[in-house]
Amino acid sequence: ITVSSFQFAPAETELAAGSTVTFVWASGTHTSTSTDGLWASGSKSTGDTFEVTLDNAGTFEFFCEFHSSMRGTITVTG
Repeated sequence: ITVSSFQFAPAETELAAGSTVTFVWASGTHTSTSTDGLWASGSKSTGDTFEVTLDNAGTFEFFCEFHSSMRGTITVTG
């Protein structure tokens, strides 16, 4: 998932249980933080990456702690 221009792209992602999601910071300083506390990248900037492995099925919402309009959803199947 690319983090740039005050957005996550794609904002909605679907993957199988056990998959790893990689967030890649293309510009700016942002966070990737799940609303349920499952992960928190901390502050990252251009060129940084952050990975999270999602083992359980469900829908996981995330946001940037600095920019409340930056939101996304990961749906894990299986």
